[in-house]
Amino acid sequence: MPAAALLAELERALAASGRFRVVAHDRLAVWLLERGVPPQGVVAPALLPPLAEALRVTYLLMPLVKTLGDTAVLEVLVLAPARPQQPVARAMALLPPQALAPPAVAAPAPAPPPAPPAAAAPPSPPPALPSRPAPREVFKQPLPAREAWRLSEGLVELQRLPYLVHAIDAADVDGDGQAEVVLATATQVALYRLAGERLQRLATFRSGPQGKVLSAQLLRLDPPHPVGVVVNWQRNVTGMDSFILRLEGERLVRWQQHLDAILLALDGDGDGVRETLWGQPFDREQFFRKGLVQRYRLAGDALEVDGRVEVPDSFRATGATLARLNPAGPPQLVLISALHSLHIYQGAERVWKSPTEVGGSYVYGEVEKAQSRDPVKEPVFFEPAPAAVDLDGDGVDEVLVARNQAVLGFMPNLNQFSGGEVLLLRAEGFGYTLTPVSPQFDGVVSGIVALRGQPPVVLLAVARRRGLLSHGGDTRLFLQKRGQATFSEGR
Repeated sequence: MPAAALLAELERALAASGRFRVVAHDRLAVWLLERGVPPQGVVAPALLPPLAEALRVTYLLMPLVKTLGDTAVLEVLVLAPARPQQPVARAMALLPPQALAPPAVAAPAPAPPPAPPAAAAPPSPPPALPSRPAPREVFKQPLPAREAWRLSEGLVELQRLPYLVHAIDAADVDGDGQAEVVLATATQVALYRLAGERLQRLATFRSGPQGKVLSAQLLRLDPPHPVGVVVNWQRNVTGMDSFILRLEGERLVRWQQHLDAILLALDGDGDGVRETLWGQPFDREQFFRKGLVQRYRLAGDALEVDGRVEVPDSFRATGATLARLNPAGPPQLVLISALHSLHIYQGAERVWKSPTEVGGSYVYGEVEKAQSRDPVKEPVFFEPAPAAVDLDGDGVDEVLVARNQAVLGFMPNLNQFSGGEVLLLRAEGFGYTLTPVSPQFDGVVSGIVALRGQPPVVLLAVARRRGLLSHGGDTRLFLQKRGQATFSEGR
């Protein structure tokens, strides 16, 4: 691959990250030529301050392509006008063999010339570059280049459902080799089995009209009934009345009920099945009680509190998952904040925050705020849970995250969306990247599920509401897997 093509790929990746505003290379080349400097080379340190001022850039990225034997190496230097003599950061990556341009003659090919530099400026106001390495750096060795993963490749539509799906979850809970799938609407929870490329209905539970289902997740219980479903259900605005269902034969029955907490099921050991249960007490004014989370223990036929969980104050029992982003350490907490940024935490310490917004949902609980004489109901939105899965088999999880865009900027998250998409969070040697990997869907991505395997299987629910104030709509279910897929409502 020519150096110019590598440079173009680098520019696209920088722009897609949302952290940089890339200045066109042509502007840099013209500026250098006006001063008698050939653009094919390293910019002298003395030129960095006037260059930065003229092009209004904060940093300069200097990509250099080298060859070491039969291996191509891409080295990227980050230069700052305030420190022109030494780079403020450096990253290296091994390129695949096809990245090397074939020699014109049989003689050994010289190293290709260094790629022209690309000037980049962060969005206004420009953030300060940290003086120390990114926290909890994952990799200590240069990263080999990895092929881009795209959710749109092999994506097929399973079925259109004439109602809004609030949540979707899937896992092989009972270990029989076939994954269970749960779909939740405002008033019912339906359990299916993914048999090959067909969904077969197992059981349905109707919660009643006195409240509404906010979320539903699969949970592994003790035998003889391992398949459980954790349901967050709010009774009007008086509080949570959450419960746990379990599959008994062909019925979903209540196993635990009247839980005044917002429940979150998590995969604590990385096997792809949720067996860990957290609960955050309901707060009548804030909905999520700040900083307080309890761990539950399944003890036979009882559910017991098993101590507190260390979480950040920004934690909410929605839009969160555990992911192994560092192969040498414990899983990290990945969550969507109330302000719609994506955070990574190790315990109570935040190690990364996304520069762009994520999340967005039709689903919300309510709290009652006293204003003047009449109380006012205030919505508290539930977020689709990110899905952690090792997509490339390197032992490190990637995380799939929904991003839904509201049509009306002054009414965020309310009913109408211009479209939704899926982003991929990936740990890199220099920190983390967050890039789109799906097409823009006509509707809200209301659920993402990734089934671990080789290759992994991804399920999506895309819901579209009809009208601004209507509660009706439809949902499309998608599956990313090779071959054709079908959907069956029968048993």
